[in-house]
Amino acid sequence: MKIQMKFILFGFIFIALVMAIVGVLGINSAQKIQDSFRVVSNFQNVALSLINTKNSKEFNVLRADFDKAKKDILVSFENSKNSKSLVLVSDAMLSQQEERLNQRKIFEEQYPLEKQARYDIRTPLFALNNASLNIDVGYIQYYSKEALYQEPNQKNLDSWLASIDKVKNNSIVTDEKVLAQLDSYKIIAKTMGDIAITEERIKREMYSKTEAMLGEISKIVSESQVSAKVQRDIVIVGTLISVLASIGMGIIVSRKIAKPILSLRNAADDLARGNLDTEIKVNSKDEIGDLAKSLDKMRLSLKIVMDEYKKK
Repeated sequence: MKIQMKFILFGFIFIALVMAIVGVLGINSAQKIQDSFRVVSNFQNVALSLINTKNSKEFNVLRADFDKAKKDILVSFENSKNSKSLVLVSDAMLSQQEERLNQRKIFEEQYPLEKQARYDIRTPLFALNNASLNIDVGYIQYYSKEALYQEPNQKNLDSWLASIDKVKNNSIVTDEKVLAQLDSYKIIAKTMGDIAITEERIKREMYSKTEAMLGEISKIVSESQVSAKVQRDIVIVGTLISVLASIGMGIIVSRKIAKPILSLRNAADDLARGNLDTEIKVNSKDEIGDLAKSLDKMRLSLKIVMDEYKKK
């Protein structure tokens, strides 16, 4: 194989090595980006699972997973403001979820009392056999469902309490025990209604914070996509520059080395043809230059011998 071809081959080997290095860097970069997306996805899943928990036991089990996911987010995106905002929003959201679950626990503890008290007052009131009163008692049942389940708000709670007062203030209801039961039931109703309203308020605030959390996640994903694009462009540009530089360097080096060798080959051909007058001159300060000088000395020696031979 000719020397020039050897150097071109070496140049391509060098290109391959450079491309391999760039490829490894690109793979590592892609792996980091993939890991980042996995961290974000895991955080989102754990956070959404937490806000959908039904009781404190489930919440406490998932809380450890959330703390780990939060730590992964902060480590993976340590220089991102969006990740810090995400953690702050999600922490506030989970604090509200914890408060909501506590309210739900109290609600579930109080509900059997409310239900029993409601049924306790119905029997003596229905026994009075008054159609108008029976309708008013029915409104107590209706507004209890509205205030506690259908649409917990202050308006429905006030309507529920007013329906209790209307029954209590009915002139037909004179039994002191029934009146005392109505007073007791009104206190229970007020407590339950306030709990339901508080829980509903927390749920609305949590929905708002959930949207904010998802917005921060979207920002982090967009940030990662931009970073991925930049790193991809760097890999592509770096590869192109490396290839072009390697090809150029291979051609330059091969020409620089091959040119003086070709000159020596031509000089050797001249010597073989008996041409001893052409000076062998190679401007190279290396082994090739030394070889050229030796050949030129040999040429001069042969020329002297030949000149003396011709004189005889």
